Amino acid sequence: RGDTSFGLTARITSTFCGGLVGAVMWYISTGLGTGSAYGLAAVCGVAFPFFFYARLYSTVPPMTNIIFFVTTVLVRPLS
Repeated sequence: RGDTSFGLTARITSTFCGGLVGAVMWYISTGLGTGSAYGLAAVCGVAFPFFFYARLYSTVPPMTNIIFFVTTVLVRPLS
């Protein structure tokens, strides 16, 4: 039961944190206006090398790591 509860809480936490990081990246890319794909591409171009390094060399469980970064990448604006 401990492994199952750890896995559940780790996935919920990594989903929440990934959504938060993705929302911050999107907010930075909008600037003072509605934003554009170019601003988001610039923010992703700066952030992704750090994400790749963290994905490869962090010591957290692999599924938690994957869920965090996939959730971060999937956050997009609604319009």
